[in-house]
Amino acid sequence: MNCHTSHGYRDASGLIPAQVFSREEKLCIVCHDGSPAARNVKAEFTKTYRHPATTVTGKHDEAEDGTAANYAASPTNYRHSECEDCHNSHVAKADGGPLVAPAASNRLLGVGRVAVSNGAAGLPPTYTYRGPADLSPALEYEVCFKCHSSWTTLPVTTPSGGPPRDKALQFNPNNASYHPVEAAGKNLNINVNAFVNNWNATKTMYCTDCHTSDATSVRGPHGSLYNYVLKMDYRASSAQRTMASTEHCFDCHRYDTYANRNASDTVRGYSRFKNDGHAKHVGEERRPCYACHESHGSTNLPHLIVTGRSPGINSYTQTSNGGSCSPTCHGVKSYTINYPR
Repeated sequence: MNCHTSHGYRDASGLIPAQVFSREEKLCIVCHDGSPAARNVKAEFTKTYRHPATTVTGKHDEAEDGTAANYAASPTNYRHSECEDCHNSHVAKADGGPLVAPAASNRLLGVGRVAVSNGAAGLPPTYTYRGPADLSPALEYEVCFKCHSSWTTLPVTTPSGGPPRDKALQFNPNNASYHPVEAAGKNLNINVNAFVNNWNATKTMYCTDCHTSDATSVRGPHGSLYNYVLKMDYRASSAQRTMASTEHCFDCHRYDTYANRNASDTVRGYSRFKNDGHAKHVGEERRPCYACHESHGSTNLPHLIVTGRSPGINSYTQTSNGGSCSPTCHGVKSYTINYPR
């Protein structure tokens, strides 16, 4: 009865469906504003970067599940993100203990999702929609794939102006490299000291390890002060600048190893890219991570290397004990690695 009224409720637009008191997110934020629910999710939707739960109305339909076009950016632009797209209020519950990625939280239980069967690198996977009635263990990224994969029609550009990315294509474990969302990464021999915050080369991760609130008390991609609904600052630009230790990449990757030119030889050596590699480029030459690396996955290049950015890399070749690259800022250079791959 906190959500429903047995006789129905009418507002200025007419009778509200499902005998609830309010439409869309207005029903949820009555409680999820810090009182009685402890976490203030309502405040997240007032931040500069957020999922459009409060700014897009009239798009969600309770019968839309399983129809990819109902999440599409075209031709009639059904693109939306309401609370119930990610949460099923009737079956959601707290988790009984720590979770291991990519297993979804019980807070996402009973939500429609898109499972994938991956093929060759560079090819979209085969998609299988699983509806809210399927209460089998879900994977977090499957919920994200309803909107952020080629299961549906992606927008022409992202809100920040760049091209959309098919995340299911980028996270394919058959790719040359990828962040370990669907499976453990391929660089399993990275020195554990190159990581921080209990990360290591064999761990898998959630989409919400990166795309979540900047407020540590709230988990999930509701809203953030930072672009792309990220936990920390990240700039999708290869322009020369000084990176701070508080930027997003260094929440997992050790700043002193990858960006501090004044760190010891030992600490810089935790990177395979010889002692004057990462730290020199990032810390001394002021080349940001974005200039050389793709954040999600690469179908054809190892180490999340990306070509075509300016400043950036024109071409890259890996060898058994190192590699060579042709960047926009100097001639072709070869390097050897600090320890075996």
